[in-house]
Amino acid sequence: MSLLGSLLKRATGPKFAPLGLANPFVQLDLEETVRSLRIDEMAVENGKLELPATTTRSFDETENNIVSAVQNLVRQAREEARAEIRTFDDRLAQLELLSQLSSIGTEARTAEAEFKASIVESRNRLALSANKVAESFQALRQFKKLHRLERPANRPAAQIVLWGGLLLALLIEASLNTVFLRVNDDMGLLGGFLAAIVVAAVNISLAYVAGRFFWPGWNHRSVGRRSLAMITTAAWVAFVIVWNFFAAHFRDAKSKGATSPETTALESLLSSPFALDSFFSWGLLIMGFVFAALAALAAYRLDDPYPGYGVIDKAHTERCDDYAADVTECVDRLREIFDTASTEVKEVQRVLGQQFRESLQAKNARETMVTNCDQHIEYLVQCANSLLSRYRRGNLTARSTPAPATFDQKWSLAPQDYLRPSVPPIDLPASQADVAAADKALEDAIGRISAAFEAALHSFDTLEQLKAKFADG
Repeated sequence: MSLLGSLLKRATGPKFAPLGLANPFVQLDLEETVRSLRIDEMAVENGKLELPATTTRSFDETENNIVSAVQNLVRQAREEARAEIRTFDDRLAQLELLSQLSSIGTEARTAEAEFKASIVESRNRLALSANKVAESFQALRQFKKLHRLERPANRPAAQIVLWGGLLLALLIEASLNTVFLRVNDDMGLLGGFLAAIVVAAVNISLAYVAGRFFWPGWNHRSVGRRSLAMITTAAWVAFVIVWNFFAAHFRDAKSKGATSPETTALESLLSSPFALDSFFSWGLLIMGFVFAALAALAAYRLDDPYPGYGVIDKAHTERCDDYAADVTECVDRLREIFDTASTEVKEVQRVLGQQFRESLQAKNARETMVTNCDQHIEYLVQCANSLLSRYRRGNLTARSTPAPATFDQKWSLAPQDYLRPSVPPIDLPASQADVAAADKALEDAIGRISAAFEAALHSFDTLEQLKAKFADG
């Protein structure tokens, strides 16, 4: 979550190349100008013709050509300088974060408010989760009081081992029974396995029911529940005896090749239950008793031996775990928001400093460009007067009449022809004091956010604190 997203967006604007002190002005090649305008030739030719006349009050054609050539260079210099100045002005205009310093304080206060809102949201969420833990403690206390339990619930941590034991008992009994029941089976080993799996499945599944639901009733404080547990357990023991004796007689019937081994086994069981013909039948019987007992014991140990205690304790543990997970999630979320805000503040401060330095560079470069342009224009005026002097000296040498009064005049430009009057100074988007104030606003905001974060961490009850608060009511 970004608290200073809008500021950061403005802080990551276009990237600029470093500003340099560009000087686009080229020095005038006086000798090339003399050749191109034929100044020396025209000075001699006009002098011999006594031109310009002594009474002339304005520049002659050659002088005007010199002035015109220099004026073109002056206009070119002004245009080039203006193009460079527009670049500096565009750079200043694009320093968006620097030009909106007044909004930084507002953004910082908004970020602080949003972070505190996140804290309130986290507290509300934890309050709901804590209420569930409180209700769970109350339910657990009432259950223990009602049933006079002072010990913690005994729920095995490695239930997978017990479930694995049940499955292993089923597979082992079925595998061994296959050896005993495959005799004289039309389907051979497969038929023996199918019969064995039926015998083992009934034996193990009912043993699970007995161990999981019948046996715990012996521990119940209610006489009625204990009596019911005794009855159901006795019924299960009776069934185990009958079922496994039936399986042993069924094995005998198959070994004798009975056409209907089930019927034969049932008749034999009713008439002579202990009359088994084979050592293997007795083995099948004993193995059934053993695996039934082991399966019932494993099922009994799947949970606390007192009925219902393990269930309510498991629900209580899950609610406590959910609360601990909620605390961790809320802390991690707030820490992520705080870390992001801290990083964003540092980035905004870095860009503020960078943009302020760029604004100074742009302003200085702009001022330097104006100064360089006006100095170049002054240099061009000097070049023009130097070319005029050369033309006039050559003209005076070649003529016999006095020179006109204009030969004593120097050419100059009006002040408005220079660049500075038309390019006034520009103010910076912000002063150093403004930037320092914005920096302080950001530092203060992140400081308050940090304090709120620390306070929030201390206000969130850990699971241990919650247990201490609710354990004794």
